Amino acid sequence: MYFNREQYSKALVYYSKAITLDGEDYLSFKRRAFIYMKQSSDRKALEDINCALLLRPDDPVLYILMGNIISEYKVEDGQIRRNTGPLSFGNGEDETAAGERQNTGSLIRGSFGRDFLNDVEKGPLYYYSRAVEVAPDYVDAWLWRARYYADCYLMGEALQDADRAQEIAPQSARVYQIRGIIRLMAGKIRDAAADFEKVSLLDPDNAAAFSYASRCSIDLGDYDDAVSKAQKGLDIDNSYGDLYLHRGIAYYYLERYQDAVEDLRIVIMRRTEVAPSVVETAYRYRGKAFEQMGQIIDAVRNYEMLLKFNPRASGIRRRIEELERSQEDDHGRTGLASIFKRKKEDR
Repeated sequence: MYFNREQYSKALVYYSKAITLDGEDYLSFKRRAFIYMKQSSDRKALEDINCALLLRPDDPVLYILMGNIISEYKVEDGQIRRNTGPLSFGNGEDETAAGERQNTGSLIRGSFGRDFLNDVEKGPLYYYSRAVEVAPDYVDAWLWRARYYADCYLMGEALQDADRAQEIAPQSARVYQIRGIIRLMAGKIRDAAADFEKVSLLDPDNAAAFSYASRCSIDLGDYDDAVSKAQKGLDIDNSYGDLYLHRGIAYYYLERYQDAVEDLRIVIMRRTEVAPSVVETAYRYRGKAFEQMGQIIDAVRNYEMLLKFNPRASGIRRRIEELERSQEDDHGRTGLASIFKRKKEDR
């Protein structure tokens, strides 16, 4: 009851008592492991998963949970570190989704023991493949291995597994969405667009599907369609930051620069709710829109903010320098630095 309501603290107490009463309560070990993963208590989660595997070695979910934990770690010079960067996919909709947490690249202090080191050295692919082996008709086993392959940029393998998942569950919106994301990563834009179209039919309230579909339309150069799809997504969820980004980019290419600036402003206002790369892109395109409108100072300010998010952003420093040089002739060779100084003094 508490588990299904996501009241995990209460559920944890319940499962711990159940395990104390019955040391072979497989389901309690499994669900307590899931809760520990939600709480980032990986050592405790691993202990419970291993206990559950002794009782039920043919449960694919246990191998998937193990793979999710292991995917966050790597071994360097005999030491365990967290991997850098999150997975490329959002949270799933089932109990295998625990463990999709922001990775930090930090050294793991203390010790998980030799068994954990051995598990990390095996790598997550071993565990996702075990899930496929013990339950070849379990769609999530194929999806998780596909996701892992995609994050490793092994797109051929990822697409094969995603296709197999679609064969098992031909009416699953989640399967089409994950395959669409993989196809998008692989540059198969039209195929990805077809998958997101299928998602919108199976799950018409899925704002994320319209966001991905809008991005596909941008990549295909159909900017009016990109605006239309983004608007459909916003009609479902007007707080979805990526939808404003995609609509803003489409507006830019349609030369509706003021509309682009407004949508990108909303993305930047919600910068704590979206990925850093989304914010970077918003600053880049808002800067470009301001350039097209002749508002060079505002353009440079946006490019400078972009550099705060990503100091190595491609071509941005050079573009700022070009804009500064272009302004020297228009302002008696005073340069943008002097213009900015006067603006601040005026305020």
